[in-house]
Amino acid sequence: MNEPRSLHGLPIQSVWLFGGFMFGCCFPTVAIVFDRVFAGNNSSSVWTTLVSNPIHFIILLAPLVLGATGLLIGRSHERLRETVQKLSAAEREQWRLANHDTLTGLGNRLKLMSDMVDAQREHGRQIIVLMDLNRFKSINDNYGHEAGDSVLCHFAQTLRSVLPSDVKLYRLGGDEFLALFPTGVDAERASQAVSVITSQSKEPKLIGDAQLKIGVSLGLTSLRSEDQQSSDAIQRADIALYRAKSEVDSALVVFEDKMMEEIGQVKTIQTDLDAALRRGELYVEYQPIHKGETNALVGAEALLRWRHPLFGNLPPDKFIGVAEETDQIVQLGHLVLENACRAATFWPDDLWVSANISIKHFQRAGFHEEVLDILLVTGLPPHRLVIEITETMLIEDRDAVMAAIGKLHKNGIRISLDDFGEGYTSVKNLVSLGLDQLKIDMSLTRGIDQSSRSRGIVSGIVTIGKAIDIESVIEGIERNSELQEARKMGIDLVQGYYFSKPLGRDQFADYCRSYYLGSSRA
Repeated sequence: MNEPRSLHGLPIQSVWLFGGFMFGCCFPTVAIVFDRVFAGNNSSSVWTTLVSNPIHFIILLAPLVLGATGLLIGRSHERLRETVQKLSAAEREQWRLANHDTLTGLGNRLKLMSDMVDAQREHGRQIIVLMDLNRFKSINDNYGHEAGDSVLCHFAQTLRSVLPSDVKLYRLGGDEFLALFPTGVDAERASQAVSVITSQSKEPKLIGDAQLKIGVSLGLTSLRSEDQQSSDAIQRADIALYRAKSEVDSALVVFEDKMMEEIGQVKTIQTDLDAALRRGELYVEYQPIHKGETNALVGAEALLRWRHPLFGNLPPDKFIGVAEETDQIVQLGHLVLENACRAATFWPDDLWVSANISIKHFQRAGFHEEVLDILLVTGLPPHRLVIEITETMLIEDRDAVMAAIGKLHKNGIRISLDDFGEGYTSVKNLVSLGLDQLKIDMSLTRGIDQSSRSRGIVSGIVTIGKAIDIESVIEGIERNSELQEARKMGIDLVQGYYFSKPLGRDQFADYCRSYYLGSSRA
């Protein structure tokens, strides 16, 4: 909108008013003098002249009317200008709200789509990085939505301070963010820029009264000229992000075309899981667990398997993560528990069975009742069941896990902490959880017969376990030399291929009969 015109800084309506009055005062006198000089009217007074000639009234009043009209027009113009300015400000605010996230002030999905269309029009191969905060839901659940909002604002501010100023930033919703790099920045430079984000996210942040670790996963790709729509690039970034979340905390993965095939397999697995439950393609195997000191058989770990008609025998790491994304994991967990408890009723009475259970089970209000129902139906005594949880579950939803553990313990069911050493569980937490077993993460136990560092770490964990009366379990024992080292450290329980690979239900029953309790292979 153009500003109203002015004369030497004076509003135009003021000029009109001043000019009108001056003209109204001067012009009649000039007109009368003109009339006297050229018309020869030298004797009459001004008033007589005005009365005798009405045209002089018009000459006198016209400038006054013009001045007043100018004033009214100027005022109307000013009001119109103010109204237009207010409307323009309202439109600008409406546009801002429509294109920006109200919490963080970053661009939103609508703004991103518009900017990406512009980038495509310029035929630039701009880099985009899709970011997702890890365990954000657990922060909301455990600390409240205000803490969650603080985390989002803190991360948005981190992006602003860490990334170059010409990088456009967006919050797409929830805990999902995106960075759009300018034309000319390649994948290597963009990776270096966002690497600071991954390193900073590993450090705990003070949010309110809590020290929170805000991990982030990132997927990187570029816009392509062949993209039919902007969402094609976001889909590629999302595929890379999915891979990053499955690797390590705070990881960056650059998209590769072969990932499209892998994601296609993931979608196939997700679709096929429901049919697999109906067709009986899922089954449970059992890996023996022995006493470290005597090799006596004490139980077995139940492991889910899938005999897929297209991909063959699939280990759990190929489909458990996919099932975790949906409620299919609840069905799978129920299948494992029921099969394991039923199978254990055919074993010697002193043997127990352990099963790894997802966080989604613990978040269900009646989970402990479901477990008791399975024990009742199968006839397995509660003390012969061990439920395994992971350290990440304690981070994701500690309150729900603690509540469920308490109810399971009351009914005589034991709890084992799987993959201990992979996360951040403190000794204080171990005591408060009331655990029965610690299963040491295989990354720490691998090569204990050859690495003094591994032996030192495992020995320390075993010492802690004994101090707080928790059994230690070591997995992955494949050689006699590893078993001997485990014994020297005082490991309570051992399992691995040295004793047996995972066995089918009938095979394990035969294993029990042939492997007498208390026998030794040392």
